[in-house]
Amino acid sequence: MSIMRAFAKGYLGGELDKFQAMAERQVKEDDRKAKLADDIERARKQAEIDAEFEELKLDKEAKRRKMDLMSLGFKSEFIDQHAGYALSSDTNFKNYLDMGKEIYGLTNWWKTPTNHGGNIGQTIQEIAMNSSGNTQNFNTQSAVNTVKNENNISDNVAGSQFDITPTTGGSVSKDKVQYIGSELFYGKKKQKIGEGKRFISSTGEIVDAFQISQTPGEEDFGSIYYVPTIDGNVPVSRYFNNVSYFSTDSEKGKSFIEQYNPTLKEQKDLKFLVDMGEGNLQYVSGRRDTLTDGSFNDVITYIPKNIVTKTNLMLNQYIPSQAEGVPGEGNMTDPEFKHYEMPVKNFKIFMEDKGISVASFGDTKDSLAMAAQELGVVTAPRELKIINRNRIKAENIAVASGFDYSQKQLNYNEFTEGYDLSLFGNTTEDKIKQNVFTILSDPLLDNWQNRTVSDEVNNALGINGNEEGVTASTFATAIGKSINNISSNIRGYYKDLVKDMDEDQFANFKKRAGVNTVMGEDLTKENIDQFALQQLSEVQSFEDLINFNTRINEDKQSRLDDSVNTAIGNLPGANGNTSTGMDIIDGVIMETMSQDGNKDLLQVELLNLIGNQATVQLINDNYVAEKLANLDTSTLPEKSILQTDMDRKETTQTLEDMDKEVWLRTDSVDPIPTIPSEAAEWRQQNASDPNVLNFFGGQGSLYDENTGFQIFKSPDLKPGHVEPRPKGEGVASKTPKNWDLLYAKTHNADGIPKTQE
Repeated sequence: MSIMRAFAKGYLGGELDKFQAMAERQVKEDDRKAKLADDIERARKQAEIDAEFEELKLDKEAKRRKMDLMSLGFKSEFIDQHAGYALSSDTNFKNYLDMGKEIYGLTNWWKTPTNHGGNIGQTIQEIAMNSSGNTQNFNTQSAVNTVKNENNISDNVAGSQFDITPTTGGSVSKDKVQYIGSELFYGKKKQKIGEGKRFISSTGEIVDAFQISQTPGEEDFGSIYYVPTIDGNVPVSRYFNNVSYFSTDSEKGKSFIEQYNPTLKEQKDLKFLVDMGEGNLQYVSGRRDTLTDGSFNDVITYIPKNIVTKTNLMLNQYIPSQAEGVPGEGNMTDPEFKHYEMPVKNFKIFMEDKGISVASFGDTKDSLAMAAQELGVVTAPRELKIINRNRIKAENIAVASGFDYSQKQLNYNEFTEGYDLSLFGNTTEDKIKQNVFTILSDPLLDNWQNRTVSDEVNNALGINGNEEGVTASTFATAIGKSINNISSNIRGYYKDLVKDMDEDQFANFKKRAGVNTVMGEDLTKENIDQFALQQLSEVQSFEDLINFNTRINEDKQSRLDDSVNTAIGNLPGANGNTSTGMDIIDGVIMETMSQDGNKDLLQVELLNLIGNQATVQLINDNYVAEKLANLDTSTLPEKSILQTDMDRKETTQTLEDMDKEVWLRTDSVDPIPTIPSEAAEWRQQNASDPNVLNFFGGQGSLYDENTGFQIFKSPDLKPGHVEPRPKGEGVASKTPKNWDLLYAKTHNADGIPKTQE
């Protein structure tokens, strides 16, 4: 070889080694930067996951409080707009409910219908959310309440006429008077007008006077009577000043009437109902003076200030003239004490000119109803002839009731085109059939005629019998269906109640029932249905039937509640406490539900928690379903808390697996090849360090032949961790000397990195 060739070979070889070293350094630098970038990206993603998780945890308590409010009857949209304060802490939650109670004077202020104002019948929530229309159902009872409460008539005065008023009617506009706070439920506190009394002075002047309460809203009238004058109410003693006066029903008063009003035969009270519109009915009173010649004079002696103000009524035009032969003019000409006596005819004409209706009513029990009917507040009774009543009993009630009526019992009369009802019999079923057509249905049909079906009955029938569109046939069918449903429910209740009882339990049931026989035979589980029919045959009214059914349902619900409560109280962690168990389920709901409303994860978690599908179904049907129905999914996260936590754990595990993989492959080589020649070369390359010896003193390798990882590394350990330093001589290449060679500077003897001490 020439010198030049040898030089060239040596020079180029050296340069190639430099280039190769530089390339290797660049590859390592690129790997380092790539690993750093991966570390930064993993840290960023982990920070995002942590932030999202923490935010969900912070929202969890507020959402729990919102669910608690919704379970109490609050609407989700109302909470979002008006009750945010209550969600911020448990203290604020309680304060919010207490403040409402103080403002409105009711414990359940948020769900109790209001009684006054422009939105009668609506709740505070509905009023706040502006969810109502401009009309409301108005009935005669509203007229009664208006007359008694709004026009300040005491209960003892109003009760005899008002308590019997039927409840029915059409639609009127809302009252525009402003009511706030407790006034929405209790009305505005005003001074009430009490009993009236008529007085006559020693000069012959007659006035009507009334008691007035001393405290607004109370009936503390005291002994003072007031005379309504054009300038306000004046105490009768002040009105007459120094002139002596007496009540007209006293002996002295009667003598003055005979002296100054010899032609006066009788004085009688008059009462009027005035429809001011907007659901505002006013009470006006007056007097009829009947003379000995048969003529009479009707005058108004009391008009509420509300009417005077709204109509601009000029009362000073109606100052009474002095009776003939009465000495002097008394106080009637005194500007401060002018009482009025407006002729009824003038009053009605004046009101009609204003478009205001007036109706009179007297002392009979139907008088207020008639007056209200005259004003159009209620309508006349419906017509239902006996023949038609029997027809709908046979064709509607009998068919829908579920009891089997024979042709003989419902005999059609072709001449009258009606039914002759023959319902006599001695069996329990015969007695029930008789009751269905008499004590159960007749009072209801009477109420349908008068449009006075109670809310309780309407609710039970599922139909408003007072509405004009509800015919007698439709109403009767509803009666029959309701009887069928209730009787089936009661009969089914007793069957279910006793079917699983043992002999002792059934004996206790008979003892509690106080019945040992039915239809002349011993009471057994087999004839329990006859026992149920016997109970039904003793019902004395439809309301009693409703109450009987209510008691049955309450007992069924109580038994079901006991089962549900027991199941919930037996949940793992509840320790027999139902409330704690409910909290556990509520927590599962809040952690597993998201905006998409998917319940799959919830059901999986409930089954994992409870372990029994039948119990899960029981709790689902009687607790979870209601919670989910009131759950506002728009307030939930897009991904449930539990799913987010699972994803977070999965991500964390993925990141740990990635870190572990990087750690294991750092400074590693390929596993030993399977081809013998290549395996020999692998051992020569990876066991060439003279410092590496195996357990037997021969040449050892720092790499595991199967994985290529450095010895003492393991996928079973955390990233960065290695197996502990061998305490003895070790096995194969895993000797203390080789462990020290690799890890003495970086790890503790237990295999944990020194940086984690």
